Amino acid sequence: MRLTQSQIIILGIILCVGIVLALLFSCVIPGLQSCDTPAVKITGVLSVWGVESSEDAYRTSFAVWQSEYPGVKVEYKNFTTGEEYENALLDALASGNGPDVFMVRNGTLQKYKNKIAPFSPVQFPVTKVRTLFPQVVENDFVSQGAVYALPLTIDTLALFYNRDLMDAAAAEVPHDWNTFADVAQKLTVRDVGGRITRAGAAFGG
Repeated sequence: MRLTQSQIIILGIILCVGIVLALLFSCVIPGLQSCDTPAVKITGVLSVWGVESSEDAYRTSFAVWQSEYPGVKVEYKNFTTGEEYENALLDALASGNGPDVFMVRNGTLQKYKNKIAPFSPVQFPVTKVRTLFPQVVENDFVSQGAVYALPLTIDTLALFYNRDLMDAAAAEVPHDWNTFADVAQKLTVRDVGGRITRAGAAFGG
């Protein structure tokens, strides 16, 4: 049967409308239907192990986590000594029953590396570690371009000085190790026998 021009136009309109509706409902183009992926409700238990730190130290962090994932219960287990913690952790990891989150001391990554998974490069790339932390963090917790851990704390040096002694010696507050050594020499006082009666700096421990 030969279609008239009017029938061809009507069929074309119907076909176009059908295509548009299909694209709307498949979320290829926006429309009345919500195309957002429905949120997946995550439920379960997050096991966290620590050593020589009570749960109170992490209460705020746990509260923030549970506000994001209310269906996930955080269970924290504390060990009183490093030896007890390390023995329990190695046994748990070897048996496949290790905690989800646990602490490792700096310099011990190689001991646990073959038993844990690093961050994905998309989730936490090495460049982000370099941006957020000093070099020591990469040295301790990055291996072959993969980030295995992040620091809870970082020990940093602080300089306390006596302004009166600095003024008396016409010394400026040091800004690097070289000037620190120079200032320490200026502030050092010796007796006639060459023995130090006042050290220019108290350093070490």
